[in-house]
Amino acid sequence: MSSMVFINNPSSMIVKVLSYVPFLSSFFMPIRVIDNSVSIIEISISLAILFATTALMTSYISKIYFGLILQSDDVGIWKNFKRGLKFK
Repeated sequence: MSSMVFINNPSSMIVKVLSYVPFLSSFFMPIRVIDNSVSIIEISISLAILFATTALMTSYISKIYFGLILQSDDVGIWKNFKRGLKFK
């Protein structure tokens, strides 16, 4: 919904910044692409940032998954969460 507010103003600074923010770029970059106010290099940079962030998050979450999700003891949510984040 927030990207629809800026559809009439694709050259706004907010749209330019959010078109590079991972997981928001898929909403804001198409506005700039439709307006032809962005180059192929900028689109590639936005995609590279998105793919790198996705890869890094997948790697990190796969390392702490066992400690966060596969808990079978009953020591409480907070202690399980703290222990899960330390697990690597």
